[in-house]
Amino acid sequence: MRRLVFLLAFSASLSFTVFASPAGDQAIIDLAMANVACAAVQRVNPEAVDSTYNNYFGDSVYLYQKFHNITEEKSEQNQKGFYNILTSERAIKAQSLNSVAGATKYLSQYLVKTDAGSCNELKQAANRVLAKNNEKLL
Repeated sequence: MRRLVFLLAFSASLSFTVFASPAGDQAIIDLAMANVACAAVQRVNPEAVDSTYNNYFGDSVYLYQKFHNITEEKSEQNQKGFYNILTSERAIKAQSLNSVAGATKYLSQYLVKTDAGSCNELKQAANRVLAKNNEKLL
């Protein structure tokens, strides 16, 4: 009986591996949220992000769409709402986003959940995760 349970569990894990998709992958949502945070901080305090890359928001929309398996329009709507909250005057003040130290500390809450040490490394980290499904950011 134990062997049967083990074999069933083992075969189930193989089937999940074969049919893996980005939907529900925690790494994808962590990268999506880190990207939208970088986009917001870049708007509020560009010095804190220190990057010329200007598609953090677009990357966040794509990753959020993949995680939730929703349309691009719905993903953009949801991420835009979060972005608007992050760039509101109250959020800027509460998180001290106007100072480089405050913005860096804020971003670290998101970056720590990814393989990226900074906003500059997010695209590479996302592409490593997406490569499991033969996808990548543009």
